[in-house]
Parts: sequence; C-alpha cells; structure tokens
Amino acid sequence: MTYKTTTQFLGTLTTLGLATLFTSPAQAASLGGTFSVFLDCNNDGMAHQRNQNINGWQFTQDAVGDNTDGPLYDMRGMATTVTNDGKVVVVMTGNTSINGEGRDRSSNAIAWGDLFFTSGKKTFEEAQNSGKLFAINFSQANDSNAPGVGVYNSVTAQGVGMHNFGHRTYGNYMDLVDTNVSNFFGDIQSDELGGNNPYYNLTGPGYNVMAQGTRAYNDGFSFVDSTRLSDLGFDASGFDRAGEHLIAFEFNLKALTQPLPLDEQAEQLGVEWIWDDDFQTINDEYNRLQAEQKRIWNEEIKDHWNENKEIRKGTPGFNEIWANRQAALNVRNAANKIQKQVKFITKTEGQIAELNEREANDPTWNTKDEKYRKFLQDEIKNANKEIQKIENKHGTEALATAQDDWKTANRAYDNLINQIRADNPRYVDNEEAIVEPTARRKTAIAQRNVQKQKRKDLEREIQDILANTRQEVVAQAEAKEQALEEKYGVRTSASDRTATNLSEFEEPVDVPEPSALAGLMLLGLGATQLRRKNNG
Repeated sequence: MTYKTTTQFLGTLTTLGLATLFTSPAQAASLGGTFSVFLDCNNDGMAHQRNQNINGWQFTQDAVGDNTDGPLYDMRGMATTVTNDGKVVVVMTGNTSINGEGRDRSSNAIAWGDLFFTSGKKTFEEAQNSGKLFAINFSQANDSNAPGVGVYNSVTAQGVGMHNFGHRTYGNYMDLVDTNVSNFFGDIQSDELGGNNPYYNLTGPGYNVMAQGTRAYNDGFSFVDSTRLSDLGFDASGFDRAGEHLIAFEFNLKALTQPLPLDEQAEQLGVEWIWDDDFQTINDEYNRLQAEQKRIWNEEIKDHWNENKEIRKGTPGFNEIWANRQAALNVRNAANKIQKQVKFITKTEGQIAELNEREANDPTWNTKDEKYRKFLQDEIKNANKEIQKIENKHGTEALATAQDDWKTANRAYDNLINQIRADNPRYVDNEEAIVEPTARRKTAIAQRNVQKQKRKDLEREIQDILANTRQEVVAQAEAKEQALEEKYGVRTSASDRTATNLSEFEEPVDVPEPSALAGLMLLGLGATQLRRKNNG
C-alpha cells in the first residue's frame, strides 16, 4: 500500500455540508461530523456525532455488553472537545487496551481499529469514494496499513474482522447481539440503519482499519496524559460506565479540513496522472476570457460608465431618489424573504403531518424518523424567528406595502433618468457607446463560465476513476475476508472466537495478489506487515 507525507497544506478552511470546521483567534474552534471506530474483530463499534455548536466536552455512551466474545471486547464510550487554539482532543474508553487483547490468525493482538471521520451528510462509503474520508491511527497493535500513528486523509478503508476471528460485516455482528438497546452504535441507533441511505453498509465490508491514506501535513498528533486532560476540564464521570482502559490523544483541527488534491490522490492510489494538459488547456482559455472581459470593461466601458455616474450624481434630486429606491428595494427583498419562509413553514408542516401519520400506522417508524421530525420542528422555529427578526427591523406596515412602494420608487427613478437623457445628449451617447462592448463582455463571461464547468466535469470524471480504484483496493482486502469466511464459516455464536486448531492461525493462499489488479500499484506491503503489531 502506498503512503506518503504531504509537503504542503492546500486550501483554506471550508464549510462542508452541515458540518463546519472552523478556527479563529477571536472565538473557540468548532468541529462537526461523525467519528466512528470498531475493534479489529468488529466485535463492537461506536459512532460519535460531533455537534459543532457544543462548547467544551461532548460525550457519547456506548451500550454495555453489546459486543461478542466477552467483556475484553466491549467499548464503552467516546468524548471530544476542540480547544481555542485548534486542537481536537479525543478520549475513548473500553475494556480493550491500546495494545490489544487475545490473538488474531497471525497470532498478533486484537486491538482497536482506526478512528474514522466524515463531515457533512455523506455516508461512510460516500465519503470514502469521494476522497473525503479521514482516519486517525492511534494503535500500532492493530491491522491498519498506516505506517505510524497520526491523522491520514483521502483514506481507503478495509475490514479485517474475519482475520481477527470476528465478523466480516457489521450485519453479522448485529445478528449475534441484542441491538434493541440504547446507544447500540453510540450516537447511531440500530433502527436508524435501515432505509435507503444508512451511514453504515451492514452487508458490505466491515470497515475498521485503513488500507491506504496519506499522512496529513503537520497533524500535531500526540497522546494526552491525565494532567493535560485535567487542564482541559475533562471529567471521566461523563461516561456512564467507563471501561478498564482510557485512551486519549489530540491533533490539529486543520488535519481534518482538506482532502488531498486530485493529483496526489491519484499518486496515492497508483493511478497514472494524465490530465495536466487538459487542465492547462482549460485554465489557459479561462484566463484568456477572464482577461478579455476585464479589458473590455477597462478600455471600452468604464470611462463611459463613470462619466454617466457623475452626470447622475450631479443632477438635482438624484441622490434622494436613488436612496429612496434602494431603501424600497431592501424592504421589498425583506418581504420576499418572509414569503419564502411562510412557504417553507407550510411545506414543512405538511412533512411533519406525514411523519405523524407514519408514527401512528407504520411499524417501521424508528428513532431516525423521530430525529428527523424534531429537526423539521426546529426548522419551523428558526423560520419563525427569522420572520420576527425581519418584522422587527422593517415594521409590519412597511412590509405590507413593500411591493407598491418599490414600484413607486422605481418609477420615480426611471422618470429622472429619462429627464437626464432629454437634458444631456452626452449621457445618451455614453449609453449607446457601451451597448456593443457590454454584449461582447457578457459573451466572454459566459464562455469563461463554460470553462469553469469543463473543469468541474473533468474533476468529476477523475473522481469517478479514483473511486473505482478505491473499490479495487477494498475488493482486494474483502477477497481475503470472504475466503476466510468461506473456509471457516460465518459466525453463528457470540462467543466462539477462540481458534480450535493451529491451522486457524494460517491465512488462506487462494486470494489474488495485489499485482493482479489492473493499473494499481500497492507498494510497501511487506514492510507494513512486518511493522504491524510488533508488540502483539
């Protein structure tokens, strides 16, 4: 598998869907998204849905005893905070030590898997396929292909549950335990995993460690001791039932803000980068058109436009009429916002009514539906607050006559402009002089935007190629898991992890080698395998 350390941090902090990654010297940093972690064996797992609006520590409880193979493999919870200086601090607790428990089929320890992070509304696999899956390797005892602890971006995940005498899929794990408990997957309830777009794919690979990824530049990863936790105000009593072990580490928030550029993702995946000329052609044409529209403005339009601007400003009464027109426009726009909010409230009330009917008559109603209804109710509250805010600013009387007031103010402006044209032939000459260059400038801008869309389309095409390559990486790892499952059978008991004979410690050999994957270079695997779990 290919790993490297990036040499630079590209891009700025961005808002990603509903989740925001933000730092500022003037206010506390915030983080929104989903952290998820499973054991190497997939005997237990949990998700921590970080709310960006929470200051201080946010705790997630994981159900006690919702695991297979006994108490050593029971996760208990996760907590996170984001410091004012942009550090993400993670604390996890459970009965599995950071060095692992028991033995896998290679006679190495069974440990915590990697901690994954997704932002926005994307599911785990959607984030992975788009190159926006992040992961933190914090246990050198696990089966991750990460060469060392730290934060990795543009990650491809894999499952190693069967190799660890556990479960190839999350669904197999769920079949053997009581899922009707609170906090089964931490912040994700088991009844939320149905429907068309659940966060986890229950029948696909049971992702728990990295197959590939690139170490984030300056990730600032380090383990955290009790003194540091105390200074940050951490209180372990926030866990309802903490496990025997507490694992704590921190890293720079910026490490979760940007996936790799496409060319670096291709290099990571062993995909030959052949698009430099295409991007250069698009960029050259974009820049040419951008320069042309600026030239037209500066050389053919600006002087005429500025002269007419001065003529308008020098006309008696213009400033007052212009100010009245702008004020009327602002109130009209505010009234339009209220109309949109009212339509939104009506639509959302209908959605809530449908949910209420489902709750009464549909046995598939679950906590995900309940959360969605609460979300819609909050949206209505926010819409009403926005309406009230607008009414307080402009007044209900002005809003009621906003459309007519705008028409009146606009007519007054048009009448004044017509009078200026009648009194000043130079104004008309300037207007006529810019008609043709303005049309050419609009054409240049439209053609420039075509190039912008071409770039987006090319990026999307490359993303699809990279997504397919990631699926090949996943398929390679999954082939090993499926071969083990075929050889030893699907788990049918929650307590049969222990190997029955020495042959069960041997990995199957009837699996395609990585080199059989067309166009994919998987390098450094041997060194990584030697590195794995030396303390196991």
